Amino acid sequence: MHMSPTNDRLGSMTDSSSLELIKEEIAIMKKLSHNNLVSLYEVLDDPDEDSLYMVLEMCKKGVVMKVGLDERAEPYQEEACRCWFRDMILGIEYLHAQGVVHRDIKPDNCLITKDDVLKIVDFGVSEMFEKASDMATAKSAGSPAFMPPELCVAKHGQVSGRAADIWSMGITLYCLRYGHIPFEQHGVLELYESIRNDDLHLENEQDANFTDLIHRLLEKDPEKRITMEELRVGKWPACRKLHTNIIPGASVGDTRWKRSIVAGRRKLLKSGGTSY
Repeated sequence: MHMSPTNDRLGSMTDSSSLELIKEEIAIMKKLSHNNLVSLYEVLDDPDEDSLYMVLEMCKKGVVMKVGLDERAEPYQEEACRCWFRDMILGIEYLHAQGVVHRDIKPDNCLITKDDVLKIVDFGVSEMFEKASDMATAKSAGSPAFMPPELCVAKHGQVSGRAADIWSMGITLYCLRYGHIPFEQHGVLELYESIRNDDLHLENEQDANFTDLIHRLLEKDPEKRITMEELRVGKWPACRKLHTNIIPGASVGDTRWKRSIVAGRRKLLKSGGTSY
């Protein structure tokens, strides 16, 4: 990945401040080592071009889903959603345990390896805290459609970084399940109003456990929102359903491998253990 201080994603920031952001992202990635986070292998400095090159782990299948405002995608089968959401839980749980809040969880930042493992990437707006802290932040960052209600107001003050990440996990899971963003408005102010006030619409959802989970993930009140500890023992993530070809494109020949990887992730979640 090529990182330049004048990269468009950093907007109108000065070269020095944007370079500091890049350095902070590198510092965060060097601190992390987890199967569900994209690894940073090397950083190359090219003084002639005033650029940095980050050598990242290859995720051959790319982003899990291309979805956005007015951009629809084909929803995944339930077991694919469940499998990848477990990966997301493990990755974000580890991240929080290291004192890091991601702040931009969305399908674009969830990559899939050749072995169908979901890995979280892009720590450009992440924030580091002391591990023992409550990880409260007053900063607004990330993609507007994935921001929690508590950040969709002016002068919002300190909010829980953990709760904000969990909301974004819920929006991402909703996208995987239904193929679109739940709160869709064209203007930013209208979008924020929708996030704060509109009810969640589930399209002909028949699974009571999923319905309960998504409502708890997308609870408007961060104090009442589901926690990572509660996610681990939730009925839907730990459901024992197993189907062949749960990942789009999987062949009959790799059914045994698919069963083993899903069972392994389920065992890890139900045991209360971690993969770090």
